[in-house]
Amino acid sequence: MTSGNSGGSTKLELPDEKEFLYTVLNLPKTASDYDIRERYKQLSIVFHPDKQHNENSKVTALQRFLEIQKAYEVLSDPISRQAYDMYGADGLKLLPNVPHTLSMEEVRVYPPIALALFDILQLKENLKRGKLQADHLRLSEKVRSSGFASFSIDASCFTEPREDLVSASWKESILERWRQMPQWKGTARQNIRREITSNTTLNLSVRAATGNRSATGGGFVGTLRHQFSPRLAFETEVSCWPKRPMIVKTTYSDGINMLAVKSHVSPAWFLTAFNSLQKSSGLTLRSLPIGGTYSRRLFPRSNAQASFAISTPSSFGLRVLSFTVSSAHQFDFAPENDVQVKASMNPQIIPPSRSGLARGEYYYSVGAALNGVFIGLTAECGVSFTELGLHLKTMLLAGLEGVNEAFVFGWAKDGKGVDAEISLGSQGVQLKLGFVHLNYHMEVPITLSHEHDPKVAFWTVLLPMTTVALAYHFVLRPLEHKRRMEFFRQAKRELRDASSELVRQTDETISLLRDVARRHMQAEAAVDGSSITPSRVVSGFFDITHDGVLGLVILEATYGAAERDELTEGLEMDVTIPLQALVHRSQLYIPGRRSKVGLQGFRDPVPNVAKSLRVRYTFHGREHYAEIPDYKPTVLPLEAFASTSTSLAA
Repeated sequence: MTSGNSGGSTKLELPDEKEFLYTVLNLPKTASDYDIRERYKQLSIVFHPDKQHNENSKVTALQRFLEIQKAYEVLSDPISRQAYDMYGADGLKLLPNVPHTLSMEEVRVYPPIALALFDILQLKENLKRGKLQADHLRLSEKVRSSGFASFSIDASCFTEPREDLVSASWKESILERWRQMPQWKGTARQNIRREITSNTTLNLSVRAATGNRSATGGGFVGTLRHQFSPRLAFETEVSCWPKRPMIVKTTYSDGINMLAVKSHVSPAWFLTAFNSLQKSSGLTLRSLPIGGTYSRRLFPRSNAQASFAISTPSSFGLRVLSFTVSSAHQFDFAPENDVQVKASMNPQIIPPSRSGLARGEYYYSVGAALNGVFIGLTAECGVSFTELGLHLKTMLLAGLEGVNEAFVFGWAKDGKGVDAEISLGSQGVQLKLGFVHLNYHMEVPITLSHEHDPKVAFWTVLLPMTTVALAYHFVLRPLEHKRRMEFFRQAKRELRDASSELVRQTDETISLLRDVARRHMQAEAAVDGSSITPSRVVSGFFDITHDGVLGLVILEATYGAAERDELTEGLEMDVTIPLQALVHRSQLYIPGRRSKVGLQGFRDPVPNVAKSLRVRYTFHGREHYAEIPDYKPTVLPLEAFASTSTSLAA
């Protein structure tokens, strides 16, 4: 709902819901200017403050009148309506900064021309720039620290058969294999990130590599990144490690296309260039290792993206040529999955689903690569469940040397995570364990076999799969159920302790609609000789005497949580009178794909939960029941019943 109005102020804050103003007028987005004007006239007469005699009713009527007036002000103007349809309330805030080719007076006279000249691209660019600036302001003056550590272990000696240990006991066998285990190697990196300005970032990294007997090396790396514009960025990396090249990278991205050019410049190349200049043989870039990557979104309304990468051969690697097509898609099978309805919800407090597997993302990529003389085909697909934090992924690499496979099972949530990656192929079997806490990540690659051993591979894959299944059944799913229970318990507490002001405004709005609802129901019940006993009109319910074929009479209506179970019981409100007031000529229509909270006499009984409208009504003398979720339009009588009744009347 909108914010309260005090002291006669006419300032009105719009909620984030994208179609709230359409809901206030109970009109679809396709409504014509005539429909908007006529609905504004009807509602402004009912809720005009000067027509109210009760002082308390005047405050509520003024609030509703301001909403109706704001809706008409925005939707009757083609420029503001276009901005509101695109970005909701944010579009209206950006509208003053968008240059218009015509004045507002010319816009009202020539709306088609004005809309044609309206700079929509500039509006989108302003939104992107505003978001970028907000992100920079939020993260500026902050130092972010992160770290990474890796310890490689060769445990193949524990899985390979040894004839000399056949007669030894299992304890002796383990001790002997432990003594023969090769030394482990480890690397560690500590990063400190500092934003010097809103466009310049400095990242300092200290790195070290070691074995299990002695330290083997270390170094310091500094990376400077500057964002020249929202589309163009420059990055350079300098290291104090011997023989490590300086890396220079430039990136251009406009949201659809991305081009990155990277070069490795080593001290040896500078020496070669200096000698070439001394010999007057001319400087050539032939020996300069350089690579480029170009990616583009394939279709405007699709997440599919194609990437092409190429690099020249150098002392740091062979010639690389690759092409990849990838795509990612979100899925949501929960009742709150409708896009327009979800726009009015806070994504941080949407109720958990029953299984925890209703929301997530799936992705895939396929490609081909040429690395020197090696040619290979790659494929990758995965799925992540955002509520539980689970992610599963499988990868396939087919080349001249054979087929390599990899499986990833992991969990990550609230800055903590653990994952296991199993690699199977001609190079053997490897298990990589990963652990994450806040911004620190540690991984432990364990080589289990240097050859493809089916038995070792089977048990290596089975162990993480079993662990994930048991963790879901005994830990993750019970935790999600507990979160769901707590969510609805809190919702019931908030419903009981709802703001007295909000409840009072809703009750007074219903009171203002009571006479309109009574007249509408009397007119509907009077169709073809039916009558209503006035003495039995109680809280919007009617005791109807069937003397003939009736119109559309609303008997009872509630608005509440879409899913009905022991957790959502009681999370609904009575909307019988508001619905009766909307009936016109034996029809009731409310546009779908949005919340009904903006309708007069409605309030949100359980925020951030998908809701349904439940109606018991009579039409042509027969009683019917309808249950309609927010994402569907409310059309009463239902088409099947209306067609049947029409044929019977004929």
